[in-house]
Amino acid sequence: MSKAATLWNRDFFLLWQGSVVSSLGSQAYSIALMLWAKQATQSGTVVGAILFAGGITSLLMPFGGVLADRYSRRRLLVQLDCLTGVSVLSLPLLFLALPERSGFLIPAMLMMNFVRGACMALFHPVASSLVPDLVDDSVLHRANSALQSAFRITSLFGQSVGGILFRLLGAPLLFLIDGASFLLSALSEWFIHEPHDPRPRPARAGILSDLKDGLRFTGRIPGFRIYLAEASCVNFFMASIPVGLPFLVEDVYHASVDWYGYLLAAMGFGAIAGALVAGRFPRPGALRGALHIFSLIVLSSCMLPLSLVRTPWGALAVVTLCWGCVGFHQVILSTLVQKRTPKSMRGRVSGLLAMIRFGLTPLGMAVFGAMIDLWGGRIVDILFWTGVAGLAIILWATSYRDYRSFFTGDEAEVAWDEGR
Repeated sequence: MSKAATLWNRDFFLLWQGSVVSSLGSQAYSIALMLWAKQATQSGTVVGAILFAGGITSLLMPFGGVLADRYSRRRLLVQLDCLTGVSVLSLPLLFLALPERSGFLIPAMLMMNFVRGACMALFHPVASSLVPDLVDDSVLHRANSALQSAFRITSLFGQSVGGILFRLLGAPLLFLIDGASFLLSALSEWFIHEPHDPRPRPARAGILSDLKDGLRFTGRIPGFRIYLAEASCVNFFMASIPVGLPFLVEDVYHASVDWYGYLLAAMGFGAIAGALVAGRFPRPGALRGALHIFSLIVLSSCMLPLSLVRTPWGALAVVTLCWGCVGFHQVILSTLVQKRTPKSMRGRVSGLLAMIRFGLTPLGMAVFGAMIDLWGGRIVDILFWTGVAGLAIILWATSYRDYRSFFTGDEAEVAWDEGR
């Protein structure tokens, strides 16, 4: 079979393979970072500051989209993975040189997590915009499903064994594994053949002008701007769930801390199942459209049923269903945007979409963490009202015909004259 008709062609497999390797290393890094910081400082503020330094870099994703539309996407992936790998590999050297200097290592960790997060933020829209260049439109939904499923599976595996590996190997060796994984990913991406674009590149304006063009283009796709507004609000509210889960497990369900791990695992299993189901719908239609709208309603208001259940088994069912909807939605949405966006604009649109998806999560975690303290630990009330707000927002969005047609209508590429 020709490359155009085959999902697992050489170039897509190289991209998928690199993604799997770096995702495994990322899980090792994340767990080692959190556990080391907690043990070294016993300070929630320090742990939160380190995580915030890495998470806030998602605001750089639109700039990654600009780079993706200006330069070779394959080369950008290789360069970003190399920079990430070399940066992370400096951490074991610091541990070796300054094993007892936690006062110096903590600021170094904070800075390194920011650098690593910035590279990952730039990487995401570049990789997303490259996928349609490697596979045919007829299998694009399956390609996104394969990438999303692989990410979720490696995350689930890493969360399952990360604590054991930290106990057996220690933080420096896990950082070494993470850095090496990014260099291996860069090696895999080096051999990708990026299709040549015969169209001449128009004269480029400044970066801010490119960002404005990306934002203006979103107005060409009916309903897309309504979705961006809805998604930014919903993602902010959904940040209450990862913050609130430890409080639910111990203070509401009165269950052992093991249930925290079980609920995280249920999120992973649900997202994998949702992504695999989405891979079975190659074309828009009534069934896919109905499932997509249903998934949006469920994931937007999932805080509401989570606030009503009073047993860990009920919470397990809720988060499995909700994250199944998350996995289904992310695959379908990525495919829709990739198909409707011309190649010259794909990076910028992917960057804006990624920033909406991830950008407000760190802020939401900080806000809802403070609310838990201010409301005397009443996490059930916080989840209830954020669920009500999420439901109101999704009902507002679905009242617009353009919003509904965005998920059910034609997938034809939207015209855009880059050189106008």
